[in-house]
Amino acid sequence: MLDGVLRRAGFRKTVMSGQQESLKTAAVFLVGRFQEGISDPDTLLAELEKQPGLPAPRQGRGDQS
Repeated sequence: MLDGVLRRAGFRKTVMSGQQESLKTAAVFLVGRFQEGISDPDTLLAELEKQPGLPAPRQGRGDQS
């Protein structure tokens, strides 16, 4: 489920070297929010998108790999 949120945010299974730190930061954020009880994918995505300093690669949104 969290992988799906990351994919909707624009992260792909194959991560460019410049996006590795951003992906790690996003994943840690999502795991933390999930552990706090937030389990709705839309809510998690909205919160992720609001994170300052987290450059999510939003180009090409969707479920592409």
